[in-house]
Amino acid sequence: MILTKDDLLAISHIFDARFDSIDEKFKSIDEKFESIDKRFESIDNKFDSIDKKFDSIDKKFDSIDKRFESIDKKFDSIDDRLKIMELKQDRTAKKLDNLQFEVKASERNIRKDIHKLQDEMETVIEVLRQNEMLPH
Repeated sequence: MILTKDDLLAISHIFDARFDSIDEKFKSIDEKFESIDKRFESIDNKFDSIDKKFDSIDKKFDSIDKRFESIDKKFDSIDDRLKIMELKQDRTAKKLDNLQFEVKASERNIRKDIHKLQDEMETVIEVLRQNEMLPH
């Protein structure tokens, strides 16, 4: 079968009409994709906004973290000083206990010495009375 020029033209018009129909469908699809793209852009913009807010929050948390690190260092320093104070207090308490013991021992020795002196004085007084060197 041999096609004539008119047949080819008719076929060409049919194809053109179908391609035009397909082009219209693609244009419709393109418009829908453009609408979807715009929605995605809107969503992207919202996510960008959220990201900025989170960045701001992150910076605030970083600042708070630095403050806590500074406070931790100060507490470590205070803790070290407190340990030194506790050691000094323990040593002072031991010295005080030793001093209390020594004072009590000294008091006991002084009482013994005083008692001994009183006995000796009574003896001396009695000897002086017996020798009539003291009036009765």
